[in-house]
This record gives sequence, structure tokens and C-alpha cells, in this order.
Amino acid sequence: MKKLTISLYLTIFIVALACEEGEKYPPEFSLSALLAAPDTLVYKNKRLVLNTDIWYDKMPTIPETGPRFGTLFTIITSDSSYFDFNIDIKAYYLIRNGEVFAGLTTDESYPNETPYKFEKIGRAGPKGWENESVTVVVLLFLEGNRFLLKAENQFIGVAY
Repeated sequence: MKKLTISLYLTIFIVALACEEGEKYPPEFSLSALLAAPDTLVYKNKRLVLNTDIWYDKMPTIPETGPRFGTLFTIITSDSSYFDFNIDIKAYYLIRNGEVFAGLTTDESYPNETPYKFEKIGRAGPKGWENESVTVVVLLFLEGNRFLLKAENQFIGVAY
């Protein structure tokens, strides 16, 4: 009985550790799966599309701390109707010339008072992709169901 109890605790520990690890890194998808993501997703009779605002912050700050890269992901309904379901973005993928950069979104709150918009922020970004167009894919959770949603030709700007 004691061996069974130890095995049970060990199994629970490994599962908990694996779940914790899953939250530290974005799930992996092949390049072809990311590029095959739709640019419009219909869920509960609502058309969802992805818009992004991506930038490198190169302005001097005092003190020189804080994130130097930012992405604002915005999911909107095409007809400006309200979301009547739970929505979240957990991970994102930036694609340039077959190269993929993957990151997790932050828990930063973003002031959004528009009920047909959902916004989330990403702070990790690739180095040296300034002033480039990329394809952006987000891992979207709608009531616990996973979907990929894509926006092509998204420009990475620079603030000097």
C-alpha cells in the first residue's frame, strides 16, 4: 500500500510539473499548420478577425528598464456584435520568411471598454525584425476550445 501511495504522489507531482511547464512555453505547431490558419473564424454565428499593432520601443527611458517590444492583439467581431462567450489568447507566433518566433501573452490588463473587442498584449519578440511585415498567428481559446487565427502582412514598427 505504501508503494502505491508513493507512486500516486509521484505521478501527481510529474503531472503538475508538466502542466506548469506548459504554461512557460507556447505550444509548438508546424510552420504549415500556422500558415494554414484561417484569417476569419466563425464561432457561435460571429465572425472573428485578428488585428495587431506591433512595435519595438527604441525611445530612451529613465531608468532604462521595461519591455522594448510590444504587440497588441485585438480580436473583433466583424459586425460589432458583443462577445457572448469566454475568449482568451494564450500564445502567438510571428512568421517571417519561414522563420517562426513564438511567445506567450502577458496578464497585463489593457483598458478596453468596447464589448465587441478582446485585447491581449505580448512582450516577447524577435531581435532584428524592425520595419518588416510578418504573418501573425494567435492561439485562441473560445470557451476552452483551441483555435488558430491568422493576420497576414502585419508591420513591425519602431518608436524612436
